[in-house]
Amino acid sequence: LTNLARRRRAERSLRESEERMSLAADAAHLGMWVWDALDADMWVSEKWKEIHGYLPRENIRYEDWLARVHPEDRPAVEHALTEALKKCTAFYLEHRILLPNGTIRWISKTGRVQPMSNGGSVHLLGISIEITDRKETEAVAREVSGKLITAQEDERKRIARDLHDDLSQRLALLSVETDRLGRMEKDSAAKELIGHIASRVSDLSSDVHKLSYQLHPAKLDQLGLVAATRSLCHELSKQCGLTIEFKHEAVPRVLDQNVVLCLYRIVQEALQNIIKHSGATHASVVLRKEAHVLHLAVSDNGRGFDLKTASHHAGLGLVGMRERVRLVQGQVIFNSAPGHGTQIEVTIPVST
Repeated sequence: LTNLARRRRAERSLRESEERMSLAADAAHLGMWVWDALDADMWVSEKWKEIHGYLPRENIRYEDWLARVHPEDRPAVEHALTEALKKCTAFYLEHRILLPNGTIRWISKTGRVQPMSNGGSVHLLGISIEITDRKETEAVAREVSGKLITAQEDERKRIARDLHDDLSQRLALLSVETDRLGRMEKDSAAKELIGHIASRVSDLSSDVHKLSYQLHPAKLDQLGLVAATRSLCHELSKQCGLTIEFKHEAVPRVLDQNVVLCLYRIVQEALQNIIKHSGATHASVVLRKEAHVLHLAVSDNGRGFDLKTASHHAGLGLVGMRERVRLVQGQVIFNSAPGHGTQIEVTIPVST
């Protein structure tokens, strides 16, 4: 009788605890779920059923739920749960579900694996929350960001073309006419002044040409990524006294222009950052292609920086790199630490 009373008190306490947890989860719009890996049935809260589009009285089986996961996300979901079971670790997932009426919802799942005391069963415990609104907002923000970058590049190309085709040519003509005037002038003082003006016009013409190249290098369109990147490294090395080593391997001559522009801008931004902030004496730029992936690595031996601090105070340069890479379905990784230089690694899938 004593043992029976204790068990009933424990069961009552467990029910009260579960009710409190369910109330807290419902208040936070969280769906709770438990799945015994050896059993097909899942225990889920009412909120979980609502989030996943089930009726309150429906029994949920693991296979039925998995079938509701979006076909494109299903392999990743299965892999994550299998790895969590194998390693007894926590897991985090974001995936889509496809409701019977064709509606798509985004779900975020967080959970952990709990081995049972009898050694013959393993439970997955987790919470789920719908993040469809957040994902839609992110998609809109990405679309706007992509349009802004595209508009910026189009404007750069237009300004570069105007500088090269109009202003640069007019300055060159002015330089020639000034030189002719200097040859015609007999007064030595006036001739010296005209020569000085001609020299400044020539310098201005050279600066306009450099500015045009920085805005949008013609070599990028005419000769391709490798030639334009090599030229950029050579020019910056000559201007700033920084040794920049450039290597390339199996990079195709013909690539998608969005990928070409993305990689070139990242190299340009990274080298400018190295020159301005790192204090480095040596930098390296490596372009190579393996299978269907294009790799870019930019590194230096400078002072480096703290990644955690930089992530909270990221400048437009790092944010721009991430956004450019995202627009071409690539990935970028920043590796840096004070006193240990900086490495930027970019991978982008390509079809050629």
